Amino acid sequence: MIPRAAVSVVIPVFNRPAAVRRAVDTVLAQTRQDFEVVVVDDASTDDTPAALAALSDPRITVVRHSERRGGAVARNTGVRASSAPFVAFLDSDDEWLPAKLEKQLDVFARAPEDLGLVYCGVERVYADGSSDVSIPTQRDDLARALLTQNVVGETTLGMVRRSALDAIGGFDESLPASQDMDLWLRLSERFAVASVPEVLARVAKGDDRGRITSSIAATTRGRELFRRKHHEKMVRHGVLHLHLRESGWWYQRGARNLREARRC
Repeated sequence: MIPRAAVSVVIPVFNRPAAVRRAVDTVLAQTRQDFEVVVVDDASTDDTPAALAALSDPRITVVRHSERRGGAVARNTGVRASSAPFVAFLDSDDEWLPAKLEKQLDVFARAPEDLGLVYCGVERVYADGSSDVSIPTQRDDLARALLTQNVVGETTLGMVRRSALDAIGGFDESLPASQDMDLWLRLSERFAVASVPEVLARVAKGDDRGRITSSIAATTRGRELFRRKHHEKMVRHGVLHLHLRESGWWYQRGARNLREARRC
């Protein structure tokens, strides 16, 4: 008998047949097995649909978009197609360590109902084979920090309480990038946040082929829209200059657009 799902795992994918199979395998290898998996195929044009059709575990559901709609829409689609009281996100080219779900669910089990987000440490692996590790620490200024920098990390690191996710309206589908930072910000403004201070996920960096929001243009546009959305908060907290400075670096290093870099 399949246990009732405690957590819904949402995996968006576009044109990554081998990577998404590996990502799903790291979910199936979890020490907590009371999960459901919703893989959202964002209109892949390669062998990804065939790779997903070969998944045989009855806890896995595949939803396919008829046209490409982007990461935020894909994740919201996955949330709507699932039902467990907690939701965890996994990007198709990332991996979880075996105890991730167990340790994050344990934090929720010991916490009051106002805990909306639990995130974890991460190993980031780059295209040249190098890697670095980030371990979270408890911070009292999380919402302020998230106005300028994604100090929580990628969506792969987070588990959220469904009621909290519903309360803030899920991912902002108008943002082509900075969707994770925006989600963490809005959650941290209304709910308590906790972390597991150890590496429970491995995130691929530096090879952006096939990621749903990968291009420099999307990144810079996303940062601009994020700034407009949260402009008043940035002014109120005295951090607008920090966000503009970081955006300027994105324009200069990534887009090679010195005019926009100077403007920022």
